[in-house]
Amino acid sequence: MPPPPGSRSHTAMVHLLSKALAPTTRSNVDGLTVTVLVSLIAEYVPFVGMVTTCEGATRGWGYLHPSAICRYADGDDDDVDPTDFTRPISVSYLVPQRGAHSVVRFNTTLQKSVRYAGGKYSATKPARCKLTELGFDSPTAICAAPNPVGGIPLYFCSDYTSIIQLSVSGARLISGSHYGWADGRGVDAEYTHISGLSCTSDGKQLYVTDAEVHKLRTVNVETGDTVTVAGDGINRTKAGVGLAASFNEPRQMVWDRARSAAPDSTLYIASMDSIRRYETKSKRCSTVKWVWAGVDESLPRPPSAITIQRLSLNGIECVPDTGMLIVSCAATHSIYAADPVSGVAEMIAGSGRTGFGDGLALDEGCFEQPGGLILCDNNEHAAYVCDSGGDRLVHLTLPPFLFVRTS
Repeated sequence: MPPPPGSRSHTAMVHLLSKALAPTTRSNVDGLTVTVLVSLIAEYVPFVGMVTTCEGATRGWGYLHPSAICRYADGDDDDVDPTDFTRPISVSYLVPQRGAHSVVRFNTTLQKSVRYAGGKYSATKPARCKLTELGFDSPTAICAAPNPVGGIPLYFCSDYTSIIQLSVSGARLISGSHYGWADGRGVDAEYTHISGLSCTSDGKQLYVTDAEVHKLRTVNVETGDTVTVAGDGINRTKAGVGLAASFNEPRQMVWDRARSAAPDSTLYIASMDSIRRYETKSKRCSTVKWVWAGVDESLPRPPSAITIQRLSLNGIECVPDTGMLIVSCAATHSIYAADPVSGVAEMIAGSGRTGFGDGLALDEGCFEQPGGLILCDNNEHAAYVCDSGGDRLVHLTLPPFLFVRTS
């Protein structure tokens, strides 16, 4: 059944119809080609999409303030041939819960969650211990090393001030110990509010965003050496090189995964008022300017990065090959897609009101301060979103234009 006229979904369909007809000379309905029709159907259905609660918000596992998410490579799947489709590969994701002082493992095959580590409050930083013996204090950011063995090593922060490594030996504190803003080695380093972690492709270095002091830092995972590489500590958005640049509460980040991007060359960082671009070789930091291209003027939209004061971007993901960005916005309780080259952005999910409703992404779908997000595996045009304020994990279908190269 088509969406009712006047609804946001109907407006989305009209927008896509206009876009599909634009490149053709046959602008009347009778002259539609099969190619245009197929393009419209393939693009429209996922665009309207669905917001579906996986678990949380009274369904299944009780999530408490999920903030970030990363992929977990199951150890028992290491010997599976990825081209052998006769045996399904079990894929899991790890989600830290601030409110439950734990890390939860969500299995996509079973669509169920179990406690992976932690589960009790502890302000004591671990030296080495088993995952079942860990005590956390509000774990937030999390990331996995590339090509991990048996799903590890993993890195996450506890108490906003410490970075913990999970490996086959258990847990190990590699950087940080208490509140502050000093660089240093291991426990001598200080943080105020770790909000994002990202690992380089060789697994030797972490990039860390420290939101309250508005800085980007690096950590050597072997030695624990912690160094500030960008940010002057002033709460503002200012381009520059290294310590001459300024951030406004930098949060989660993602590597540029466009086909033309070299590995570990560029980080995109979600912040309070904009998306920042950090080039690791030159240490140059700039801003991705947003140009609105929404399909419905009644929808909440991100104003220019120059005028917006508290957009409050949280999670960010980059689509492989195309390099398109997907970002979560706590201020409008919505999800946006953005082209980092042109700056064109549009809302793809959320109704602008708080809640935890499932349904059409631009109609019934509701979020409450969405946080971390990650693309689903198996070439599915979808993502998992941590709905932090709604205490749940959400499955969101994504529009196909994010996955199609235009040049």
